[in-house]
Amino acid sequence: MYGVGVCFAALLAAAAVDTADGVDIAAVVCIAAAVYISVALAVVVFELKSAIAFILTCKNENLIPIFARVRLANPYIADAKLRQKCARNILQAEMKFKQHLLSRTTKYLRRLDTELKQSVSHIIYIRLQSISQEILKEKMDEIERTHETKLNGLREKKQRRAPQRQILDPVTNRPREIVDPVTNLPQEMGDPVTNLSKYNLTDSEHDALVNGLHHVYPPEKLDQPQFKPSTEAVRHQLTSVQLSAASELRETANSFRKVAQSELKKIGAEHRKTFSTLRSLAKNKSIIITRPDKGCGVVIMNRADYVQKMNAILDDRSAFTLINHDPTLDTENELIKFLLVLKKEGFISDQEHKLASLSGSRPARIYGVPKLHKKRENYPLRPVMSATKTVAYGLGKMLANRLNTLRTSPTWG
Repeated sequence: MYGVGVCFAALLAAAAVDTADGVDIAAVVCIAAAVYISVALAVVVFELKSAIAFILTCKNENLIPIFARVRLANPYIADAKLRQKCARNILQAEMKFKQHLLSRTTKYLRRLDTELKQSVSHIIYIRLQSISQEILKEKMDEIERTHETKLNGLREKKQRRAPQRQILDPVTNRPREIVDPVTNLPQEMGDPVTNLSKYNLTDSEHDALVNGLHHVYPPEKLDQPQFKPSTEAVRHQLTSVQLSAASELRETANSFRKVAQSELKKIGAEHRKTFSTLRSLAKNKSIIITRPDKGCGVVIMNRADYVQKMNAILDDRSAFTLINHDPTLDTENELIKFLLVLKKEGFISDQEHKLASLSGSRPARIYGVPKLHKKRENYPLRPVMSATKTVAYGLGKMLANRLNTLRTSPTWG
């Protein structure tokens, strides 16, 4: 450690020169130990100084190192501002601890250096200092490279997470143009809502649909039972020294709780208007709201046009056949009997039998999604068959599990 072999060899070689003058070997060993301790302490001092500089850089550039990251179980309170505030408190507590430790270590190192200087001749002291500086320089370069690598990694991660510069639409307050990162020129972003119907959307209806069909809105109240365990989980991740800032963390959590409750209440009032608008659109029987065939977005069609196109698809006798009765119940009974035979003969386990056996099955549902990527006036529909809760739905899941086991097996192939 710290080139101890090189240090001791050089010290003994230096002492051998002066042994003829009456230098005690035991004294030489004590001096070597003192130099080793001083080198180790000098490395610790440099590590502490580098760590403090690292923390200051993180605070100035809003970087969050690994030891200052917090993970909250509730996604509705896990916003960037709360994480940043908690991280800054942890960084501040860590920096205070390292500054205190640096002060104590520096004082002890100075005292040890003074005692060493008084114990040996000036020539030996200069030689020992030269050896120590060579060893220390190697460790200093290694520490600097490590911290620089960490900072570059944090900067790259922050750059990847940084949102692109966007120009907001004055009506919807949403990005309508994005800046191309290569050309640095604004590019127009298409409207995610495509209206193919005769119904004219109002601004409020457009804003309600612009988030997409799968957008999840936050609750109107803060989840207190979830917030407290999340805060406790953060507290248990802190070291004994960092716990000195626990009171600040508690104050931050209490302050955040009050702000979150106020913000959620305010946002909840706005979202209630959006929900009312969406319910009104859902009750409109003249339109169909669906998704496009490719990509994301929302498509609005006339219900009459949608029904006409779907009937044209179902009238294709090469793909669909008209029947006079529903065979779902009969097929379900036959499948249950067949699965029972497989279970008795040991081909499937009890768990697989339970997964594949379904009761209350229903026929498959068919719906159509418009092919917006086809540049036509009358966009065709792509039929999609939904097999959820059909007779073979559970059987398909069971077979998928078996095939997945074969696919991931090392002997497969």
